[in-house]
Amino acid sequence: MVFTGYVDASKLFTRAYRLLSGIAGGSGGVRAYEEARRVTAIVDSRRLSDLLGLCREYFASCIVEVKASCRLRDTAGLVKLLKDKGFTISKTSKALLAYGVVEGRMVEIEVLRGSVKIKVGSRTRASRIRPPVPSSLFTVPLDEASQALAHLEGVIGLIEGVLYA
Repeated sequence: MVFTGYVDASKLFTRAYRLLSGIAGGSGGVRAYEEARRVTAIVDSRRLSDLLGLCREYFASCIVEVKASCRLRDTAGLVKLLKDKGFTISKTSKALLAYGVVEGRMVEIEVLRGSVKIKVGSRTRASRIRPPVPSSLFTVPLDEASQALAHLEGVIGLIEGVLYA
């Protein structure tokens, strides 16, 4: 997960940064933007409960981008599967993008040179999504992160037949 939080004005910025660095651990770097009081980090989804506690105490607002990367075995099979599930397929010069709705949430699947990147976004009532889709729609409030992670597992389960084990 990619976490972005804005440190509360009444809290010490460096302490919030240090605590977030401890939660992020070895899963990725933590970037600090002290002027904006913003911190960005890559956090393992297993640390979600620790992140929730930290956010309640130190952050004025938080958002999370829920995503996963997988290796693709069969591009043609994936395209056929996604079309059958009602996804809109869009080809760019570098990648194949698919947008759809799975269990009421927006999903973006990007295929580039044998790898698949999956993003789960906000809730939607739409049954079909047409590109271009703003990237801001693929961020969710922290309190919805566990639901978005469950949806991410569902999307991976949907396409696991065309992924490497």
